[in-house]
Amino acid sequence: MAKKRKKRESTDKKSNKQSSKNGNSKKNSKDDIKFCDFSYAELIVLAATLSYSLAEELDEDDLAMFLVFLGLLISDIQVLIAQKAIKAKRQAPITEGLDLETANIELNLDL
Repeated sequence: MAKKRKKRESTDKKSNKQSSKNGNSKKNSKDDIKFCDFSYAELIVLAATLSYSLAEELDEDDLAMFLVFLGLLISDIQVLIAQKAIKAKRQAPITEGLDLETANIELNLDL
């Protein structure tokens, strides 16, 4: 079985060499394009095209439900982004000037 692995690895190396000879590197493949790589104009055209297509294909009830769904999707994504930001702040290193043992913190819990 070890021979098969070595054989697969060597064929992968050969295919990588062939793609680099042809000028087809992995960085130029369509699989590696991220959403942030699109220009502002491309995003505007994409949004307009998608909006028009959906408005043509869906009736009023379906459009209303789809808009509600998009609102829920956006709010869920905002929650996830906020959670990531909070976790990043908690994991940030504490500066030397802060002494947690001698810090006097008063909390006002009157609601």
